[in-house]
Parts: sequence; C-alpha cells; structure tokens
Amino acid sequence: MTIQYISSGVTSSGLSIPNGGVVEVLLGGTATSVAITSGGTEQVDSGGLTTSVFVSGGGALNVAGRSIATQISGANYRANAVETINSGGSASNTFVDANGQLFVSSGGSTVSSLVQNGGLERVFAGGTATATQIVAGVGSIYGSVNGVSVQSANGATGYLNLHSGAAAQNVAVLAGGLLTVSASTSLAHVVVSSGGEISLDTSVKVSDLTVSSGGVVVWDQTLTSGVTSSNYVAVADGFQTVLA
Repeated sequence: MTIQYISSGVTSSGLSIPNGGVVEVLLGGTATSVAITSGGTEQVDSGGLTTSVFVSGGGALNVAGRSIATQISGANYRANAVETINSGGSASNTFVDANGQLFVSSGGSTVSSLVQNGGLERVFAGGTATATQIVAGVGSIYGSVNGVSVQSANGATGYLNLHSGAAAQNVAVLAGGLLTVSASTSLAHVVVSSGGEISLDTSVKVSDLTVSSGGVVVWDQTLTSGVTSSNYVAVADGFQTVLA
C-alpha cells in the first residue's frame, strides 16, 4: 500500500488515487481536484481540506477535516462509492448519485447535499445534516436534520426515513416523496405538498404540520397545536388526512 501525505501549507492538485493508493491530508494541508477510483482512499485529517473530489465505485473518502464539492457515484450495488464524515469533520455541497453513499457519524456534519437516483445519505445518532435535498434517493436519519426536502424523479419515489431518536425540522414532502417516521422522533415544521405522503408511528407528535390539497398523512395520533389539517378519513390503522 502506497501512502502519500499532504503536509501543512501544501496544496496538491489533480490527484488520482487508484486501487491500493492512499492519500492522507494532514493538518493545514489541501487536496483539490481529486479522483478516487475503486480501492483508493483519501483520508482528510482534522484541520485538513479537500475540494472538488470525485469518488467512483469502490472508492472511499474519510473526512475528519473538511470536504467541499464532492461527487459520489458508484458503479453498481456491489461497488458503492462512499464518503464518511467522522467526528469533527464536515462536508458541504455534496452530490450523491446512484450507488453513492454519504455517512455522517456522531459529531460529524453535512451542509447542502443533493441525494438522487438511489443515492443514500445516512446520518447516525449525534450527526447533523442541514439543507438536504432528496430526489428519488434515500435519506436515513438517526441523528438530526434541519431543512430537508424529499420528492420523486422520473417515476422513482424519494424516501426519507426518520428512525427512533431522530430529530427533524423544516421538512418538505413534495410530489412522489415518502416520509416515514418511527417512534420517539422529534418532528416540527412539516409541509406535505400534493402527491407527498407521510406515515407516522402512533406515538409521534408533530408541531406545525401543513398538508396541501392532495397530500396524505397516515397517522392515528391526535394532532398537536399549530397543525393545519382537515377531512379525516379512517383507514386500517390510523387516519388519512387530506386537505380539500
């Protein structure tokens, strides 16, 4: 295994990291215009910076510093491209395409990500995401998210799953988007547009829910204050709320 170190004060541009190659960006170092192919790895230490990175199938980008403008796109489901934001690390302006995966660990954060065509953004407990767009992709949230939209594209559904312990606010469920909310989840300021749908565990309480005409909420819990809703229709195990 070959390791290339980028030291403090050094900027390295136009890097290609092949199978078995490792580039480690140390405190104060910068790597820009980086291509990570199958079996290659870039490690960005605390205080390091990488920009304009393309991670292809089988490549890995591990960030404890900062990454800016990363594209993650895998070859197929057996050769995913992965960016992992570790504790203290941050990512901004990240594009996650088919078979790409963005993982945000506890203490890590991501801002302004676009997840589409089956790409995945997973935020673990203690991780944070801000300004995430899911367009026929998947969002899997165990931590917190502020400002997220989910919708379909080309007939493919967009999915946003809030798992137990997650917290989400300023959520937009657009046409073709499906939001699923587990128990013990904090949810506030949600808008469901026509063609959007949310499904909530019976124990979930939502603060400030607005459902537009054609939007659907499946739920059997009493709506809390600040909710805009009407026209309850009983369904198998809850209520379907559709605004006229």
